[in-house]
Amino acid sequence: MERRKEGAPMQGLGLSWLRFRVRLGNFPEAVALISFLAVFLFFAAAAPNFLTSLALADILTFGSIMGIIVIGVATLMIAGEFDLSVGSTFAVTSYVWAILMNAGVSPLAAMVVAVISAVVLGAINGLVVIWSGLPSFIVTLGTMLAYRGIARGIGGSDFAKFTGERPFLFDILNGPMASVNALFAQGTGLRVSIIWFILIAILMSWVLNRTRFGNWLFATGGNAGAAL
Repeated sequence: MERRKEGAPMQGLGLSWLRFRVRLGNFPEAVALISFLAVFLFFAAAAPNFLTSLALADILTFGSIMGIIVIGVATLMIAGEFDLSVGSTFAVTSYVWAILMNAGVSPLAAMVVAVISAVVLGAINGLVVIWSGLPSFIVTLGTMLAYRGIARGIGGSDFAKFTGERPFLFDILNGPMASVNALFAQGTGLRVSIIWFILIAILMSWVLNRTRFGNWLFATGGNAGAAL
């Protein structure tokens, strides 16, 4: 009887923790938010300059560019697939854009060709996965190395860079937000890419949760056989 009394509080605590985990599982956004707050508070306490406007602006600017890529990768993962070649594809498209710009091609046309090149490389991944039946992880592991070789070949192992005058299209896609940066005495590096990231995130959230296509993605990721 005494052992049961001693174990009762532990059992009650275990049940409470289990119920909390179940409720937390119904809100996956909460898990991401808690993880973000934990990392943010850690660096805020460990790094003395972390909470400065300059540092936060740099983090937001870099994070927004990576975040746009992550949205695509996350969408693919929801469908139950994975792509390891994203970084190599990004490198190839960067070289394509820079080479075309240095050759005198208009910025818009260069961007369109660069996007088409990324679509072609992504389509190759998808077709190989479908035709071979191999896991996307294995397929994209191979194409990652192949696309990296393409990037090194067309770039000559040099950085992808444009040496001409900065085009107006750059200001639209990733130009500095001068009016906002001027509000901070220290000066910041906030860029338009932050706005694009927020807009794309909102759009994809709506697509995933409010459209038939989004429902298909969740169904395919849950059970591809049943989704057919």
